[in-house]
Amino acid sequence: MPPPQPPPPNTGAALELLVHGVGGATPQEMLGDPRTVRVTGDATAAVYRRTEDAHGEKHPERYRDEPVAEAYCWSGLTSGNGSRALWLLLLPFMVVNLAHWMRPTATGRTRAVRLYGVVVRLVALSLTVLLTAAACEVALDLVAWQCAGTSACSERRSWLGFLSSHQGGWWSQPGRRLALAAVVPAALVGLLWYLSNRTWSAYESQSPLDATDADACDPDGAAEAHGPGAPEAPEARDSANTPATANTVNTPDPAGSPAAGGSPGSQASPASSGSVGPQASPAASRSAEPQASPGFPCGVPAPTPPAPTVRPALGRPGFWYGRRLVARLRAAHTAAGFLTVAAAVTVAAARHDRTADSPVPQVLGAALEAALVLCAVVTVWVVCRRGRSESARDTRLDGALITYLPGSALALLVLAVLHAGWSRPAWESSGSLPGETAFRFLALTQGLLVVILALVARSLYRRTPEPRTTLYGLGGPSVAMLACALGGVMTGGVAQRVADWLDGPGTPGMGRGSIIEGPPVLLSWQASVIPVLLLLLLVPVLYLV
Repeated sequence: MPPPQPPPPNTGAALELLVHGVGGATPQEMLGDPRTVRVTGDATAAVYRRTEDAHGEKHPERYRDEPVAEAYCWSGLTSGNGSRALWLLLLPFMVVNLAHWMRPTATGRTRAVRLYGVVVRLVALSLTVLLTAAACEVALDLVAWQCAGTSACSERRSWLGFLSSHQGGWWSQPGRRLALAAVVPAALVGLLWYLSNRTWSAYESQSPLDATDADACDPDGAAEAHGPGAPEAPEARDSANTPATANTVNTPDPAGSPAAGGSPGSQASPASSGSVGPQASPAASRSAEPQASPGFPCGVPAPTPPAPTVRPALGRPGFWYGRRLVARLRAAHTAAGFLTVAAAVTVAAARHDRTADSPVPQVLGAALEAALVLCAVVTVWVVCRRGRSESARDTRLDGALITYLPGSALALLVLAVLHAGWSRPAWESSGSLPGETAFRFLALTQGLLVVILALVARSLYRRTPEPRTTLYGLGGPSVAMLACALGGVMTGGVAQRVADWLDGPGTPGMGRGSIIEGPPVLLSWQASVIPVLLLLLLVPVLYLV
């Protein structure tokens, strides 16, 4: 931990910040004065003062006995119409974002810090795939594949009549039903992109008020920017521009010449390691004497540069500025969503084409699947390549990447829809949609990522134990596991509820009374946890009441 900084000298009036509770309050009530003025903020959240205290900093002599009172009103952040409850659908993402900020204190463990950030970003990416797969399960599997492919189910739902396989219409073929149903999850991904782009434009892309480009020090290893093109640390720039010190001798050496691939003066003499021998030059014997610095008289040593100031995390240039990273992550998550929808459509059509007599459908299906895998690999690479930086404000923007990556994924989705919509008269849908093993693979992947995150976090905590760290360094992994559990329970609950509604009085996949297969068994098991969770949540609610 860095040594505590001395408090700044008192140069003006003290400030007293008043913050209301969840119930909310007006600035007039908090300040006890009907005359108030807004100092900063907007209609959603703002800081207010009394009218007579609006410019209190300019008159510190008036506030020697009492501070300047400020009221922070944030009730607009939690109030609004009923549509704000839809943000609860993004609850798993809100929870997993906490795992990044719960990383244990790290000193000199750059690789471990980067690995921690990479694993957290991969967990968040898996939640995007899980959310999109849940929408595909409802729209593609339960509605378009199972219910529309079963006469007993489609007859009960008149709005599915034109998709019914027994109507013999143009939309009756399974591939075309899947192509039409893919509009629903694709629209969901587009909506998430729109919301993310709007918040990015309003918050992350706004340059902080501090004009400093880089922090002077990052003692806790919080800077995660890495990879080609990462902003260079100030220490590296300073060391690169520092002239040769007493331990470096500018002796001519073939290995240090430009022709040998080095730079003049880059080779240290044996005196730099403390040994003096016959081969030592006269310059080396005077290495212990103070060296003159450019701009100072001969024999006068250069002044020692001041120690870098450790700035609090909230005051670092890159803490509030995530323009580049958030844009990259938005492009990667959007591409992952589109690729998930494209894979759900392509896998079913490609599996049917493997039984076709002509090799052309098989080749087209295999080529499309290969393109989806390649784009998925690029998406994962984008997520893993760069982390956030607090010590440097990265003002660049990867315009080509944030444009072409989601654009390529959307183009592959269009090709998948066209491929599935090709006429296949002999194709009939039965059972559940192929590819249900993806949910099992997602669950195993998330479990493995959480285990890796726990090992990294525990290693960081053991290297720098901090008593204030939550759960001995395992707070971040616990939160990540909670986010994955919330995503699984929400996915299973929605899928099971829609299946029960489509199946009517029967239970999906259970006996003769059911008319559809229902969701995968894993989702049904996850949905069965909901009543238990509600009972557990009832205890603290009753206690608070």
